[in-house]
Amino acid sequence: IPFSFGVEISYLINPRIEVTSGVELSVYRSHFTSPRNSVDQNPHYLGIPLRLDWVAWQNGPVSAWVGAGGKVDRLVYGKFGPARIHDKRFNWSLTGDAGIQYELIPKVGLFFSPEISYYFKPSNPVIQTYRTENPLMITLGAGLRVSL
Repeated sequence: IPFSFGVEISYLINPRIEVTSGVELSVYRSHFTSPRNSVDQNPHYLGIPLRLDWVAWQNGPVSAWVGAGGKVDRLVYGKFGPARIHDKRFNWSLTGDAGIQYELIPKVGLFFSPEISYYFKPSNPVIQTYRTENPLMITLGAGLRVSL
């Protein structure tokens, strides 16, 4: 299962609705085995999500939300065995998530968020990853969340 770590910024529109964006790094490690050889692939994508979140529950420093939106990703580092992978295209996806946050200090918290997304696969992908094989996928995310 892919994992992502990020920094999110949320802007409270009203007590229950937030617009959320940020930057996240996603890792899609995989291992290929054929009769001739075995190769590790290690691509890293930098993504910018944009979501509308509904704060479903809040109790002291702990809150939970559900959200929907989209994300654009781009390969920032990748290796296929010893060779570097290069891909300058942007990758688009629709996302839905549910998350929980623990506020460390006012307006800054740690979050954990499983996400379901649908990836719009390019016609000729440079590399095959978990998401090119499975465009509908679940990702586990975590990071810092700043509320404005």
